Amino acid sequence: MRTLYHRKHDALLEALTTHFPSSAKVIGAGSGLHVLLQPGNGMDEAELVRAAENTGVKVYPTSVYALSPEWALPATVLLGFGGLAEEEIRTGVKLLAKAFGGSDREMS
Repeated sequence: MRTLYHRKHDALLEALTTHFPSSAKVIGAGSGLHVLLQPGNGMDEAELVRAAENTGVKVYPTSVYALSPEWALPATVLLGFGGLAEEEIRTGVKLLAKAFGGSDREMS
């Protein structure tokens, strides 16, 4: 299982690197079956969640985990990958990049 999840994790990070600009921030790489993404595109958290949903990709707001609103991370969404196949991860990130105004280039 560790090898399987490691491959999925690597697929996610590779796809994020490929499809998002260097200004996007990935938090928590290597810390489980999810990462946090701050696209840095000017959209607020609700807009990110809505844009992802409109493309059929489910992301989760992180502000709900803050003890108080002022402690919430700015415009951050949680991306889970444990239940997805590697190709689903790559496709999902590509769709997110389009939804968030990122790159639409094909993955190599």
